[in-house]
Amino acid sequence: SHYARALKIALSSDKIDEVFSESEIANYKLKMKFYSELRASVKIRYFEKVDFGKYEKQMQKLLDTFISADEVNQLTKLVNIFDEDFEAELERVVGDNARADAILSASTAVITEKMESNPAYYEKLSLRIKEIIEEYKGKRLSEEEKLKQAKDIRSMLTRQESEDETAYPESVKTNKNAKAFYDNLQKQFEEAKSMDLVADVRQGYGEQEDLFTQVVLQIDAIFKEVSKKPDWQNNTDVKNDIEARVDDILWGLEDDYKMTFKESDKLLELIRNIGINNY
Repeated sequence: SHYARALKIALSSDKIDEVFSESEIANYKLKMKFYSELRASVKIRYFEKVDFGKYEKQMQKLLDTFISADEVNQLTKLVNIFDEDFEAELERVVGDNARADAILSASTAVITEKMESNPAYYEKLSLRIKEIIEEYKGKRLSEEEKLKQAKDIRSMLTRQESEDETAYPESVKTNKNAKAFYDNLQKQFEEAKSMDLVADVRQGYGEQEDLFTQVVLQIDAIFKEVSKKPDWQNNTDVKNDIEARVDDILWGLEDDYKMTFKESDKLLELIRNIGINNY
């Protein structure tokens, strides 16, 4: 930005030809064009959202007025991975490693935005992104392999599917919201099981074996119902109703199956946050 402002002042002066030769002036212009292209590329590669608004118009005017820079692409709002223009933006970045970084950076932004809708799923993807970066740094991945795995991450996000659809029962796998509860409550459910219930499952009692799925669908049904009410996310009465009905489910599990849920308040908060961010 400082260079652009200095160059604009110099090029606006009628004395510039007395100070610099034509080749020097051409070189300064070439550097400005290069920096503009570099900035665009870096912004895409690292999904950088720094606000350069107060400089943007001045820099663009400099390019338009003094520099023939038809190949320079104007910087606009960053394109997210769900946008049809993402592939076109990706082509502006040179090299497999840089393209992989662009995909991973954009994916990380999406994961951060959507984390509360399914913490277990998005934390797993976030960890996988870190592993990809570390594997590349440790020279265990080539640039081509890094790009392929980055595309796999993007594909999982855009399809909104898990790595293994067979991990879900039929009644849940096509229900995105129920899958979020399934992903995040499974650990707490397993920890809450009594030894008697575990023994029943091992003996093959279908009702007990499918109990977790039934609970997930019951919670899903609660949020489907309450989400029809206007501004339900901010309604205290609705919040209390949700907590009371989920509490009834948990109490029923404790009474009927001798299950014990640790930190039930945190569990209720997790369920409520997932619901608010999905329905």
